[in-house]
Amino acid sequence: MKAFFLVLLICSLVHGNNQAKISINFRDITGFFSTITTCQMVVNPMLRRGSPIHDNAFKALKDLDSQMVRMAMWFPYPHLSVAELTPPTGNPRCGTASEVFGKVPHLRIFCGTPNGIIQSIDFASFGTPEGSCGQFRKSSCDAASSMKIVEQNCLGRNTCLIPVSRDVFGDPCVNVDKRLFVQATCSNAVNTTSWDFQYMDPIVNDFMDATGNVNLMPKGRDVVASFSTSPTWMWNTDQAVPVPSDPNQVDWSYEQGTELRDFSLQDIAMYYKRLFQWYTQGGFTDEYGVYHKSGYYYEFSHWEIGNEVEDEHDMTVQYYTQVYDAVVEQLMQVDPKMKYVGMALENHYEWNWYEYFLNPKNHKANIPLDWISFHFYGISNERTNVSSYQVFFQSADQFLNEVIFNLKNFPT
Repeated sequence: MKAFFLVLLICSLVHGNNQAKISINFRDITGFFSTITTCQMVVNPMLRRGSPIHDNAFKALKDLDSQMVRMAMWFPYPHLSVAELTPPTGNPRCGTASEVFGKVPHLRIFCGTPNGIIQSIDFASFGTPEGSCGQFRKSSCDAASSMKIVEQNCLGRNTCLIPVSRDVFGDPCVNVDKRLFVQATCSNAVNTTSWDFQYMDPIVNDFMDATGNVNLMPKGRDVVASFSTSPTWMWNTDQAVPVPSDPNQVDWSYEQGTELRDFSLQDIAMYYKRLFQWYTQGGFTDEYGVYHKSGYYYEFSHWEIGNEVEDEHDMTVQYYTQVYDAVVEQLMQVDPKMKYVGMALENHYEWNWYEYFLNPKNHKANIPLDWISFHFYGISNERTNVSSYQVFFQSADQFLNEVIFNLKNFPT
């Protein structure tokens, strides 16, 4: 690690015939900066074993010997970045969705098998219901028409769409944000899950080996794990989002939805807890109590929640903060020492995110705010003209100046 000490040079200020002398004590340290080498690996089919660049790519990663390396398992290749591509198939079948002013969102309830039929609605409430799947409960704000309307839309079908609007259900409590919770039972339900690590494991294994983090061996370099893509079936969409059968096929349309189907956020939190346990605890227990053994006991120094979330799922900072808290709360139960990285913004200048997210009052109690991340893209319009690359350095200078200025001026 190289340390750089800020010092002031002895100088004189001349103004007309007047001369001001400044005395400096060079033994006073006014600031301390440190830099480390780092890089990022973004998942791609060319990193799979057998590709023409696989061996050299991971050799280069090893030889670079970066002190901190970021492993980005990202959505354009769903098989390489998501461990549970389809939802559990058993009962109950649940969903939640919030009313959105200016448009009518839909809540989709679907059976876990193609031949399943929705045979009963066990819970339905439009208003301000609470709880998680299997434990929904009504509040004093509850539309009396809820059960009837949901049954009319869903009974006897494999999949149904229910409009989430006071124009449909009536308004059980004026000037209050409302949501719809539904729990159903399907016929021909079988308790199975789709957990599958066959495509992810080899890439993670090779990455960890290249960074000196061999399984069951002492920890190597710091690794920021970014399994940023959550299963799309966890998000409210009007129809199921297809997944390419070919793991090497790029799919830029996989990541859809702006609101999670589970209002309690426990589905996504438990997904990441199980994923984390797979790679650090030797295995996990799934939604139906079945244990999945991995044999991996890796150690991640950092875990990043999401990636460019203000774009990929169009999240507000308020909603993202709730998701961050839910995920971190579960991961802390497994590893209380790991550090957590928040925001992962597409742009560095969205200062309202910094102000809200970095305020502990906006988080649950005891949720750590260890690190934040944001992205900067230095772009040249002439990528083949090396002499034009100077613009990268100019952009980087501006980026650093903006970040330093704004962070210094945030209230503490």
